[in-house]
Amino acid sequence: MNQGNGKIGSQLPPDVILETLPYLTVDDIKNLSLTNKYYHKLLDYQNSDTLWKELYHKVYGSPLTNHEPFQCKEGSTFRSCSENIINSSNLGNTWLERYKLRSEKTKLFTWGSIKQGRLGYTASSNPYIRSRGNERMRGAWRVDEDLSQFNYYPLRLAVCLPTQVPWGNEIGNIPNDDDIITSVSAGGFSFQILTKSGKIFSTGTSFTGGLRGPGPSDGQSDYNQFRDLTRLLELSFTQLSNPGSTHHGPTPINTHRTITSIENNQTQTPTNTTIEEPHADIYQNLEQLGQAINENAPGNDHISRMYPRDSLPSSSATSGGPFVFNKELLNKIKFCALTSGRSHFLALSTEGNVYVWDSPESNDGIRVTFPNLPEFSVDPILKIGCGWNFNCIFQYNVGLIVWRHREALKSGETSSNAIYDVIPGTYATNGESKIIDFTCLSDCVVFYIDQSGEYLYRYFNKSVEKLQTPIKQKIIKLVSCFNSIILFTENHCYSFKLKDNKIQLDSIKELKIGEDDEIVSLSSGDYHTLILTKKGQIYALGSESQLCGCLGLGMYENESWGHLEGHNNLIVETPQIINIGEGNICIGIAAGGWQSSALIISKS
Repeated sequence: MNQGNGKIGSQLPPDVILETLPYLTVDDIKNLSLTNKYYHKLLDYQNSDTLWKELYHKVYGSPLTNHEPFQCKEGSTFRSCSENIINSSNLGNTWLERYKLRSEKTKLFTWGSIKQGRLGYTASSNPYIRSRGNERMRGAWRVDEDLSQFNYYPLRLAVCLPTQVPWGNEIGNIPNDDDIITSVSAGGFSFQILTKSGKIFSTGTSFTGGLRGPGPSDGQSDYNQFRDLTRLLELSFTQLSNPGSTHHGPTPINTHRTITSIENNQTQTPTNTTIEEPHADIYQNLEQLGQAINENAPGNDHISRMYPRDSLPSSSATSGGPFVFNKELLNKIKFCALTSGRSHFLALSTEGNVYVWDSPESNDGIRVTFPNLPEFSVDPILKIGCGWNFNCIFQYNVGLIVWRHREALKSGETSSNAIYDVIPGTYATNGESKIIDFTCLSDCVVFYIDQSGEYLYRYFNKSVEKLQTPIKQKIIKLVSCFNSIILFTENHCYSFKLKDNKIQLDSIKELKIGEDDEIVSLSSGDYHTLILTKKGQIYALGSESQLCGCLGLGMYENESWGHLEGHNNLIVETPQIINIGEGNICIGIAAGGWQSSALIISKS
């Protein structure tokens, strides 16, 4: 076909072109619109509602983690939680308007324990903190005092109301792709944040809390190139300043014109070498490398970027001179999905590879490989999920793959082999037995459902248990919480209690949020649960340990909706709405250990 005369488009009707959009990347769609006049008119970036709906779905609605069910054969009708909410709310008549609102007006809010910077800020660094001073102890404030104006209680180190996280450029500037947050995931000690540019950021001083994740087994550790480089630098300087020395430890900086003989411990003037000036800083290369790869979130020094080891430069101590590398390498790998466990997190790159951050000894993400399984370029990963202390992914034509350990990374390696199992009978790509959703608990326990939606399946210790529930409707989505599992049907939401990772079928309870709203998503921390509704509202229930603020309901003082267990733990048994501001809409939630978060579209 002759592309120059525009006849290429005349061969394909508009509905066929639009049907191909789900299979194209955002850049592909843009390039296609520039091919000729026909495509440019059809893919009109100003007037095509179908185009912008598809773009919204690609950027903000990708169901690649266990926050969303799989996109099944009914893909044309699939809508993520975010799409459901923004489509139901009065936030714009067209998908172009909704896309702009999602991109330009969405802010990250966090609340809960402020310890170790896990909320993404400190009390002094966040201008949105309204503190109630320590001069009044809890229970000593006046009856008529308005506590709703305060969101921070220093005595408890608790942020008790949704509080905006400083992020992005100054007000009025058009945000770039680094400023736009696409999703947030919560671990036990931090939040992991994914941007539109494909970068991952993490809050807090440590995402592991000092605990080992599902990484190298048998007490092994990954090779640490920076630790080894430091050792080689120190060794090389020791041998340079004293060639006869067998000392392999760090050498102090010698600023004098004398050196000490190790043999006789006598101070002497060297015969061949005179140190006229202090020697060059042997750690200069490492310091330059640290400065080069240190990147914080836009406008926030308390949130740090996390890199995969594939992106980091490698070197040896013998290279000499300033550390030089191509900084473009740091941005080579981009990510499209993110999910967190207790002390680790998992990410999927745009190239289809899976990376894991699971070690308290390193902040590097390790690319995980699966020996004897098809390449991801042939059979791609469709979904990733983290359990409390393990990982699970779904690979097309293979099925559900679980692993709790992987091989330790050796020198020169950037990928690690997972020690994995494939859950039997989960490989179907179509029909009633096709897996449409799964959720991870702890100790490699996985619950999943198939296309029929009739049964609930439980995998543990290499065996599968098939469970018949009392629910008569088709099950379409699963969410696991700390002590329960939630089953979604088309119009209802049911909770079952768990005991030792086993479902108690006689504990069924329907979750309801009023008659004019419905639940679209849940997220659970250690002891509390957040509920997101179709109208974009957030509800909270569960336990707020040591009044840490993770429920987001404000400063508690004998409120009717909760009660204290002992002197420190607030118990809320029925869902209570969280105040997110008049007219604001929440389109995503994530609950962690003692902290919570939400992505909120603000009309102000």
